[in-house]
Amino acid sequence: PKPQPPVREEVARLSTLLADLIRQRDPKASVAPSSKGWLDAIRLLLDKNKRTEAEVEHVIRWCQHDDFWRKVILSAPKLRAKFDMLYAKAGKPKGNADDFYSRNGM
Repeated sequence: PKPQPPVREEVARLSTLLADLIRQRDPKASVAPSSKGWLDAIRLLLDKNKRTEAEVEHVIRWCQHDDFWRKVILSAPKLRAKFDMLYAKAGKPKGNADDFYSRNGM
């Protein structure tokens, strides 16, 4: 088998962020942020779907604070599958995502 390229820092960070937010609500949740499936889904969102790191982070944080979507988005592959719909509902990130979420208690 050919060696796997190293995981990009932003891909690992976004995958871990999703897993951490899911675990905050359910410490026993079955999450796999370092699995090939999760990492591939995040990488493809960035590379194939041409989403920015800020857009992906914004949608991850938004969906995990939404009463309905946080019950649906329990994995990175599901996030990628529903991303366009989630992005339309969440709206574009305004300015720095960290500032937005800290101002809104998220």
